[in-house]
Amino acid sequence: MRWGLVLLWLAGCDGVFGLGHLNAPPIDAPIADGSVDSLDAYVCVPSTQHNEDGDSYKDDCDACPTVTSDTADDDADGLPNDCDPNLSKSIGGDKILLSSVFASSSELDANYTQGGSTNAAVSADELVLQTGANATTVMTMTPTKIVASVAVLTTVGGTPQPADKLTLGLNGGVCSVATSGCASEANRICITLGPNTTHVALATNIAQVTLWQDDAGQHCEVRMRSGGGPFVNTSTGTFTSSKAFARVESNAFARLSSIVFYGEK
Repeated sequence: MRWGLVLLWLAGCDGVFGLGHLNAPPIDAPIADGSVDSLDAYVCVPSTQHNEDGDSYKDDCDACPTVTSDTADDDADGLPNDCDPNLSKSIGGDKILLSSVFASSSELDANYTQGGSTNAAVSADELVLQTGANATTVMTMTPTKIVASVAVLTTVGGTPQPADKLTLGLNGGVCSVATSGCASEANRICITLGPNTTHVALATNIAQVTLWQDDAGQHCEVRMRSGGGPFVNTSTGTFTSSKAFARVESNAFARLSSIVFYGEK
């Protein structure tokens, strides 16, 4: 009985970022008799013990770091179906450009620059966006999809106003979620969540905000923990290569547990 070699993927586990194969057994396994120079497993050595989605893989060894997923990968691009932004793409495929789970402030410092009237911060494994804060990626990218997991979105003091928004975006398109009235404008898609609005659901109940682009246009989606949804608005436009951002506007306050940027290989 011959055993293959074990290939140790160091340096952040290339498969997560589309540089190598990841959907393989996490432990060593025997290979058939007579095989020569075969690799029977790909073992990822995590640089962090943080596990955002609570599955069997640490974040930097997880092809879907914020989604508990199975291994089904219909388009064979290395991203399991549960977090693949485009399952129909069989040529080229998709990858994670940047996955931020905010396990430490060093993650924020390494991958984002600060802007706005207040600084963003990391606390209790969440990105804290105080009123006026803006976190912009260091990386220039053209994502196909941006997914932010929201722990809290609310207004600081007083009655929510139309300008109180959580916004994800980059050049060519943004998605804004407001705690009061929010009007769409050039390159901005708005969804309002609050009493007496089109979507009667409290902003404090938001679970996820997603901005993505496909052949049908740009889409802004909000998923709720309970109470209806998902809510989706669509517009036209085209993302252009730029630095992406998450920000709060006016008197909004948000805590984000993760932001994942997906793009084409």
